[in-house]
Amino acid sequence: MLDASVALYAVMGLSLAIGYLVIRAPSPAGHIRARDDDLNPTASPSKTTITGVDASTQTTTATHPPPPPPPPLPLPPSAPGNAAIHLAECRQDRDTAPSSSVAALRSLEAQVEKMEAQIVQYKQAIGKMDADNIRLKERLAEQASVQMAKGPTPFEDLGLGENRPSEIIRRYTDLYSDGRTEARDALDLLPQELEDEDKDKLLFSIIVLSFRQAEKSIGDRVEVITEAILSSVAKGTTDGLIDKDKRLRNLIYDVTESVMVYFRKSVSTFDVSEDLKVVNGQLWSKLVDQYASLRQCLELERFTEDSLKIAWALTIQNPRYVIEFDESEFREDRQVRFHSSNPGSKVIRAHLWPALVEQTTGFCVCKAVVIT
Repeated sequence: MLDASVALYAVMGLSLAIGYLVIRAPSPAGHIRARDDDLNPTASPSKTTITGVDASTQTTTATHPPPPPPPPLPLPPSAPGNAAIHLAECRQDRDTAPSSSVAALRSLEAQVEKMEAQIVQYKQAIGKMDADNIRLKERLAEQASVQMAKGPTPFEDLGLGENRPSEIIRRYTDLYSDGRTEARDALDLLPQELEDEDKDKLLFSIIVLSFRQAEKSIGDRVEVITEAILSSVAKGTTDGLIDKDKRLRNLIYDVTESVMVYFRKSVSTFDVSEDLKVVNGQLWSKLVDQYASLRQCLELERFTEDSLKIAWALTIQNPRYVIEFDESEFREDRQVRFHSSNPGSKVIRAHLWPALVEQTTGFCVCKAVVIT
């Protein structure tokens, strides 16, 4: 905005200079009229009179009317439109100016046109920045309203895209409403029929085992990376024990945070195949004898993989999200009843889906589904 104002005042100054040059420039038509008057002194009797004659000399005194006063200088334009009008008037008088003044006028006109083009560019840039600011404010307002509705959770990094905590929490909710339903329907098509209660227990066990494996795997990976980085530092430290321990604690904290940031940014592409083998191994060790056909259920395998990836993404957040399923009494701020529940009872008979809780504050971001 400041650059546009400076350019506007420059246009005003150039317009004043053009007007001044036109005023000071001598008029060729005026010179021609003066020469005609000198050649025809009788054409205008009032311009020459004889004031006196004696015997030896004859003295004549010629009197001319005073030259007309110069026109007043043009007032400075107060707006770009007035400056353009003033410049147009100066251009109309350009033909009556000498060649040197015409060249100066044309140079000034070129500078004015250049500055006018710059003003247009500045206005366009300012308009674009204003539009960007409006969009940014709208996004911030929307994000703030979402966070206020959810409770005392920190603001998110919008640059994380689909890896933002709010998006991962939504995926956790969709996993129950969509993924779990599809896997349960696929279990109905197996040759070995499972009781409804067994299906619910199987799917509930998968989500619980996924969170446990994700927490263990992340802890092991962070520990390995931290030990590898700190081993040489710890050996080379020669400070006192107190300073050494303090420096090592700070370094461990920094390394751990850096590793967790890397996990958060690469969560969508991180390889969890080894963890998936562990979870499947824990499931098949208990069910393979009774339900061998479960290994051929693709929907169940997909549900297990999705559960593990979502558990990974929620466990590496800061603050971390954990599941909660050890309640024995119904709480409206922690659970919702399944449609087959007894609405008059507060005793929880079975958990169909665990609650998702922010570990540091205990705030519930997704309620558990239970049967009372």
